[in-house]
Amino acid sequence: MDYDITNEFPVTAVDISINALEIYRANHSQIEKMLQSDIRNMDIGKGSLDGIYSLGVMEHFYPEEIIKILQEFNRILKPQGKVILFWPPKFGASVIFLNAWHFLLNKIFKKNVRFHPDEVSLLESKQQTVEYGSQCGFSLVDYHFGINDLFTQVVIVLQKK
Repeated sequence: MDYDITNEFPVTAVDISINALEIYRANHSQIEKMLQSDIRNMDIGKGSLDGIYSLGVMEHFYPEEIIKILQEFNRILKPQGKVILFWPPKFGASVIFLNAWHFLLNKIFKKNVRFHPDEVSLLESKQQTVEYGSQCGFSLVDYHFGINDLFTQVVIVLQKK
């Protein structure tokens, strides 16, 4: 995000990578708390957060892990808390572009290049989002995919029931 919300809201930054957390802190000095943790089992109290913002995370987990993540989000959110997910769709512009580069570099030029961890769960449909949410105690508030972000991410807002 271009807008630094740490100036207006208390932010707890969570990542399994200490390196990623240090980079985040270098760019956002007002972080209230940093937590190196697996998002499937966070050391955060039940019902303690108003909201969760997740960019470029869900696609790296298998469906059964996504369920665990969303259940954990539900556990740590306050009643009516919201989750904002940025999740690349299977046929999003960035996915198509990166797949083309992977093919070119790895198959044509015989390199061994990885731009990021495997994306094993690219989003397939709005219905998939509804099903994940309902299994984990969320209702879908908003689902957007379009020109605003150049067709790269689906923006999903879930609310704890």
